[in-house]
Amino acid sequence: MDTLPLPPSPSLEQYRKRAKALVAAAQSTDSAAVHDWAHAWLESLVKSLGVEPTRFVRDSIDRAVAHIEARVRDRANGARAKSFALADAQHLIAEAHGFANWGAFAQQIEEAAGKRDRTDDFELAADAVVDGDLAPLQ
Repeated sequence: MDTLPLPPSPSLEQYRKRAKALVAAAQSTDSAAVHDWAHAWLESLVKSLGVEPTRFVRDSIDRAVAHIEARVRDRANGARAKSFALADAQHLIAEAHGFANWGAFAQQIEEAAGKRDRTDDFELAADAVVDGDLAPLQ
């Protein structure tokens, strides 16, 4: 999947809500729930960017939706038989925007909004724990 651009004024709170909604969709009995979630997210991103929904953009959205569905399905049915959790949804969203993990993604958004200082070690550690990413803790 191509890296998705961030909207002009990204909101970490909105992304948290999107991640929770993705978990609900992944755990839904509706087989189209993840598809619908991904499609709605990408359509809202296109709208916020002011991009003309050309054939190319539509095809890109379709490819991204298919990729998201496959990632959710693979994670939910993985070898550990673990259900799709909030950390999985956050990681998928961060990765879609080109970040290695949710902590890095959240830090970038909060720094851009002036809500976080780059040296806020406690917040970085908390994000790393949520992500299950031990490297920042070391």
